[in-house]
Amino acid sequence: MKNCAEGQARLPCLREGERGRAYRLNPDSTLTPNPSPSQGGRGALLHACRKSCLSVALFALAACASGEPIVTAMPVAMPVAQPCKVAMPEAPAWPMLQIQRDATMFTAVRATLAEIELRRAYELELEAAVKACH
Repeated sequence: MKNCAEGQARLPCLREGERGRAYRLNPDSTLTPNPSPSQGGRGALLHACRKSCLSVALFALAACASGEPIVTAMPVAMPVAQPCKVAMPEAPAWPMLQIQRDATMFTAVRATLAEIELRRAYELELEAAVKACH
């Protein structure tokens, strides 16, 4: 390469076949042509990077240009709360409610002891019904 004008500070003059080629500025203010991608080196890496970026961009554009999106329904398993369908046990006839007002102390104590046992059994039935729901 030669300088085109002597008055210009080392500006290179490009020959006819050198237009469009990339040049590198050296520390001594001279220009040297970059190696072509076929010669390897940094130019080949840049060329490969451009090529892959361009192909990714074209693929993305092609994906966006396709027709309507395909929508598919997929079953999803989620727990749903269900109402409890366990029959509640009926309350027994409480013995203390059935004794007469003029009953003896012996009769009242017997009715109280019987009611305690009935309450224990009824509570066990209620607990079983609650556990069946959970």
